[in-house]
Amino acid sequence: MAKIDAFFNLMFEQKASDLHLASGNNPMLRINGELQRVDHPPLDNDTLKTMLYEIAPDYKIKVFEETGDVDFGMDFGFPPKTAYACMCETMMLALEGRLENYTLGKDVSVEQVKETQGWANKHGFKLAGYRSFQRAVSQEDIARVRAARAAAIPSPVSLREKSSPLRP
Repeated sequence: MAKIDAFFNLMFEQKASDLHLASGNNPMLRINGELQRVDHPPLDNDTLKTMLYEIAPDYKIKVFEETGDVDFGMDFGFPPKTAYACMCETMMLALEGRLENYTLGKDVSVEQVKETQGWANKHGFKLAGYRSFQRAVSQEDIARVRAARAAAIPSPVSLREKSSPLRP
Protein backbone atom coordinates (compact mmCIF):
# COMPACT_ATOMS: atom_id res chain seq x y z
CA MET A 1 0.00 0.00 0.00
CA ALA A 2 1.30 3.45 -0.93
CA LYS A 3 2.02 5.83 1.97
CA ILE A 4 -0.48 8.36 0.63
CA ASP A 5 -3.29 5.76 0.76
CA ALA A 6 -3.88 6.54 4.45
CA PHE A 7 -4.90 10.07 3.38
CA PHE A 8 -7.07 8.70 0.56
CA ASN A 9 -8.80 6.41 3.07
CA LEU A 10 -9.38 9.39 5.35
CA MET A 11 -10.80 11.32 2.39
CA PHE A 12 -13.25 8.51 1.77
CA GLU A 13 -14.26 8.28 5.44
CA GLN A 14 -14.76 12.05 5.70
CA LYS A 15 -16.42 12.32 2.26
CA ALA A 16 -13.78 14.85 1.22
CA SER A 17 -13.51 16.02 -2.37
CA ASP A 18 -9.87 17.21 -2.29
CA LEU A 19 -6.61 16.48 -0.52
CA HIS A 20 -4.13 19.36 -0.19
CA LEU A 21 -0.51 18.53 0.65
CA ALA A 22 2.24 21.13 0.98
CA SER A 23 5.69 20.90 2.51
CA GLY A 24 5.79 22.43 5.99
CA ASN A 25 2.00 22.35 6.39
CA ASN A 26 -0.55 20.01 7.90
CA PRO A 27 -2.44 18.00 5.25
CA MET A 28 -5.87 19.49 4.51
CA LEU A 29 -9.13 18.01 3.25
CA ARG A 30 -11.91 19.85 1.44
CA ILE A 31 -15.15 18.74 3.09
CA ASN A 32 -18.43 20.29 1.96
CA GLY A 33 -16.47 22.99 0.16
CA GLU A 34 -14.42 24.01 3.22
CA LEU A 35 -10.72 23.28 3.81
CA GLN A 36 -10.08 21.50 7.11
CA ARG A 37 -6.71 20.65 8.65
CA VAL A 38 -5.99 16.97 9.27
CA ASP A 39 -4.74 16.02 12.74
CA HIS A 40 -1.32 15.06 11.41
CA PRO A 41 2.08 16.71 11.80
CA PRO A 42 3.19 19.02 9.00
CA LEU A 43 4.80 17.16 6.11
CA ASP A 44 8.48 17.80 5.47
CA ASN A 45 9.78 18.04 1.91
CA ASP A 46 11.34 14.56 1.81
CA THR A 47 8.19 12.85 3.14
CA LEU A 48 6.01 14.68 0.64
CA LYS A 49 8.32 13.79 -2.25
CA THR A 50 8.38 10.14 -1.20
CA MET A 51 4.57 10.04 -1.07
CA LEU A 52 4.16 11.68 -4.46
CA TYR A 53 6.90 9.83 -6.30
CA GLU A 54 5.44 6.51 -5.15
CA ILE A 55 2.20 7.09 -7.10
CA ALA A 56 2.88 9.83 -9.64
CA PRO A 57 3.43 9.22 -13.35
CA ASP A 58 6.78 10.45 -14.68
CA TYR A 59 5.36 13.54 -16.41
CA LYS A 60 3.77 14.72 -13.13
CA ILE A 61 7.09 14.20 -11.31
CA LYS A 62 8.76 16.32 -14.00
CA VAL A 63 6.20 19.13 -13.48
CA PHE A 64 6.71 18.92 -9.72
CA GLU A 65 10.51 19.07 -10.01
CA GLU A 66 10.37 22.02 -12.42
CA THR A 67 7.71 24.09 -10.62
CA GLY A 68 7.53 22.77 -7.04
CA ASP A 69 3.78 22.29 -7.53
CA VAL A 70 1.59 19.66 -9.16
CA ASP A 71 -2.16 19.22 -9.53
CA PHE A 72 -3.53 15.68 -9.72
CA GLY A 73 -7.06 16.88 -10.40
CA MET A 74 -8.87 15.31 -13.32
CA ASP A 75 -9.16 17.48 -16.43
CA PHE A 76 -11.67 16.49 -19.08
CA GLY A 77 -11.00 19.59 -21.17
CA PHE A 78 -14.21 21.23 -19.95
CA PRO A 79 -14.60 24.64 -18.37
CA PRO A 80 -13.54 24.74 -14.68
CA LYS A 81 -15.67 22.66 -12.26
CA THR A 82 -17.44 20.65 -14.99
CA ALA A 83 -17.27 16.94 -15.86
CA TYR A 84 -19.12 14.25 -17.75
CA ALA A 85 -22.36 13.17 -16.09
CA CYS A 86 -21.04 9.60 -15.73
CA MET A 87 -18.03 10.92 -13.79
CA CYS A 88 -20.30 13.04 -11.61
CA GLU A 89 -22.36 9.97 -10.78
CA THR A 90 -19.19 8.09 -9.85
CA MET A 91 -18.07 10.99 -7.65
CA MET A 92 -21.48 11.22 -5.96
CA LEU A 93 -21.54 7.46 -5.33
CA ALA A 94 -18.11 7.76 -3.68
CA LEU A 95 -19.29 10.71 -1.56
CA GLU A 96 -22.27 8.61 -0.48
CA GLY A 97 -19.98 5.66 0.39
CA ARG A 98 -21.69 3.45 -2.18
CA LEU A 99 -19.16 1.37 -4.08
CA GLU A 100 -21.46 -0.02 -6.76
CA ASN A 101 -22.51 0.18 -10.38
CA TYR A 102 -25.65 2.26 -10.22
CA THR A 103 -27.12 3.33 -13.56
CA LEU A 104 -25.21 1.04 -15.88
CA GLY A 105 -26.84 0.32 -19.22
CA LYS A 106 -30.05 1.57 -20.69
CA ASP A 107 -32.44 0.49 -17.92
CA VAL A 108 -32.51 3.48 -15.57
CA SER A 109 -35.56 3.78 -13.34
CA VAL A 110 -37.32 6.99 -12.35
CA GLU A 111 -36.40 6.17 -8.74
CA GLN A 112 -32.69 6.08 -9.68
CA VAL A 113 -32.98 9.44 -11.43
CA LYS A 114 -34.68 10.96 -8.38
CA GLU A 115 -32.07 9.51 -6.01
CA THR A 116 -29.23 10.78 -8.21
CA GLN A 117 -30.85 14.24 -8.29
CA GLY A 118 -31.01 14.14 -4.48
CA TRP A 119 -27.27 13.41 -4.29
CA ALA A 120 -26.57 16.20 -6.78
CA ASN A 121 -28.50 18.67 -4.63
CA LYS A 122 -26.84 17.42 -1.43
CA HIS A 123 -23.29 17.67 -2.81
CA GLY A 124 -23.71 20.82 -4.93
CA PHE A 125 -23.64 19.27 -8.40
CA LYS A 126 -25.46 21.26 -11.10
CA LEU A 127 -26.20 20.63 -14.77
CA ALA A 128 -23.74 22.79 -16.66
CA GLY A 129 -25.17 22.06 -20.09
CA TYR A 130 -25.22 19.36 -22.71
CA ARG A 131 -22.35 18.02 -24.82
CA SER A 132 -22.26 15.99 -27.99
CA PHE A 133 -19.13 14.70 -29.68
CA GLN A 134 -16.86 16.73 -27.36
CA ARG A 135 -18.56 20.08 -28.04
CA ALA A 136 -21.07 22.10 -26.09
CA VAL A 137 -24.67 21.92 -27.32
CA SER A 138 -26.26 25.37 -27.29
CA GLN A 139 -29.91 26.24 -26.71
CA GLU A 140 -30.01 27.18 -30.40
CA ASP A 141 -28.85 23.66 -31.32
CA ILE A 142 -31.59 22.17 -29.16
CA ALA A 143 -34.23 24.48 -30.70
CA ARG A 144 -33.06 23.57 -34.22
CA VAL A 145 -33.30 19.82 -33.49
CA ARG A 146 -36.74 20.21 -31.92
CA ALA A 147 -37.98 22.21 -34.92
CA ALA A 148 -36.60 19.63 -37.38
CA ARG A 149 -38.22 16.81 -35.41
CA ALA A 150 -41.57 18.62 -35.26
CA ALA A 151 -41.46 19.23 -39.02
CA ALA A 152 -40.62 15.60 -39.77
CA ILE A 153 -43.35 14.02 -37.63
CA PRO A 154 -46.88 14.37 -38.95
CA SER A 155 -49.47 15.49 -36.44
CA PRO A 156 -51.79 12.77 -35.07
CA VAL A 157 -54.76 14.44 -36.77
CA SER A 158 -53.19 14.21 -40.23
CA LEU A 159 -52.32 10.55 -39.63
CA ARG A 160 -55.91 9.76 -38.67
CA GLU A 161 -57.23 11.60 -41.69
CA LYS A 162 -54.96 9.66 -44.08
CA SER A 163 -55.58 6.24 -42.52
CA SER A 164 -59.26 6.57 -41.65
CA PRO A 165 -61.35 3.65 -42.99
CA LEU A 166 -64.23 6.12 -43.30
CA ARG A 167 -62.49 8.16 -46.00
CA PRO A 168 -63.68 7.41 -49.53
